[in-house]
Amino acid sequence: MKENLITIFFLLLLAGSQPLAAQSWKTSREMSKRQPILVAHRGGADCIQPENSVAIMLEMLRKFPETIAGIEVDIRKTASGRLILMHDAILQRTTNGTGEVASATDDYIDSLYLKDQAGNLTAEKIPSFEEVLDLLKDTHLLLMLDVKGDFIPEVIGLVRKKEMEKQCLLLTFTSERTAIALANSETMFFSALIKQLSDFENLKKHSSDFGRMAAYISKDCDTASLTIIRDSGMMLLTDVLETTKQPFEPHSVSYYQSVISTTGVDILVTDFPLYVTKHLFPINSNNN
Repeated sequence: MKENLITIFFLLLLAGSQPLAAQSWKTSREMSKRQPILVAHRGGADCIQPENSVAIMLEMLRKFPETIAGIEVDIRKTASGRLILMHDAILQRTTNGTGEVASATDDYIDSLYLKDQAGNLTAEKIPSFEEVLDLLKDTHLLLMLDVKGDFIPEVIGLVRKKEMEKQCLLLTFTSERTAIALANSETMFFSALIKQLSDFENLKKHSSDFGRMAAYISKDCDTASLTIIRDSGMMLLTDVLETTKQPFEPHSVSYYQSVISTTGVDILVTDFPLYVTKHLFPINSNNN
């Protein structure tokens, strides 16, 4: 109870000085002008806080008070049916627990603690998805949702209950999951994976409401395809995930510049959003 009161107090202080209100993804992109919306993969790896944790979200709120930004989170379901934040199917890497998330009861999940990004155990607990929605509702941070299972309708239902459909973007990755998302919400923003123009043509069979869609493209998508997709009204989304690099560290500044200038993306997902902001968009950075 004490920890919850401290968190609420912190957010009230933060809200008192918050220059940006919660926005839809579309409005936020228009506000950011030439800068793409930067999305922190799993909350971001610029700080030591555990990935997918309340602590890392508070860190991003503090360090991104005047920047259009979002946080990508991973959602899984426990054996008890609770939606929680966890990237891996197995608990070992990020907690002091063992076994599969899908086989874990809520009591067991509640007994665990998260590890920080150096592998050290912390006092941070595994947050529920509902807790995170409550935390970020009416803040300027956007939420990107990666649903790790066949429960997209439940996720959309909870987002709708919290009246946060415009603040959230749901990743789909397959045409089947895109169709499920479309069938369960008339207002939520979501992405559709488009590797080639045939994927875009297939998407048009489901819906032409491209104003609430982002095309998840590869960094080497050809110019002609990019033009057709953008002309449809869809936003462009790509990633530069540094988790695939060895060692795990930011790309060169020129690499980020090249991706942004070549694709003209509206949304860029990165493990190092603070680094990218500092080196590419220093006017908007606040890393105190």
